[in-house]
Amino acid sequence: YPRVIGVALGGDMWSPGVDPIHRQTIAVVESNCSLIGKGHLFVHLTKNPYAIEPTLWNLPNQWMGVSVTDDRVYHLIQALDDNSGPAVHRWVSFEPILSQIVLPNEWDILADWLHRFHVEWVVVGGLSDSSGHFVPCYEAGGLQWQWAQTVIKAACKAGCRVFCKNLSGSVWPNLANPRTGNWMAGPRELRELPPAWAALKRKE
Repeated sequence: YPRVIGVALGGDMWSPGVDPIHRQTIAVVESNCSLIGKGHLFVHLTKNPYAIEPTLWNLPNQWMGVSVTDDRVYHLIQALDDNSGPAVHRWVSFEPILSQIVLPNEWDILADWLHRFHVEWVVVGGLSDSSGHFVPCYEAGGLQWQWAQTVIKAACKAGCRVFCKNLSGSVWPNLANPRTGNWMAGPRELRELPPAWAALKRKE
């Protein structure tokens, strides 16, 4: 069956130390899968979208993502769009949120940018350890629920699918679901996947 394949999500293929030939080899494999109709979807994530080569990454089976943890959000989202080919799907990982992404009253500006630069999927999360547990000191003094709420609200308005993860229990009582207008019961309430991914999961 076709699969959703995360490619080197624990690293960064566009970091300065990665040999460009390594990226070219991966791009060829993904291109071949597209040409022979395998149906696999390949998911990428980088902190350095400026290094993406548009000629290599321009297939409808590729999902190119950028990691945004602070207020450099606009520069990174635009760089992702500028340097990815037009056929590529785009997504943004706001995980872990380490500071205020945008001011609470500017959520509509963020929504406009997500829509303008063709972002389809947004992941929102806090800081966790290697076991996936929320970091206690971060929960106590770091993440403020407003940071997550602003991103969630903007993503919903922009028409993005939203996936929440690694948000502490103290955050959830303050989060509203923009789709329903009600308070969110927990992290599983907004765990949306792109439609193409959900379709593959139904085939398994």
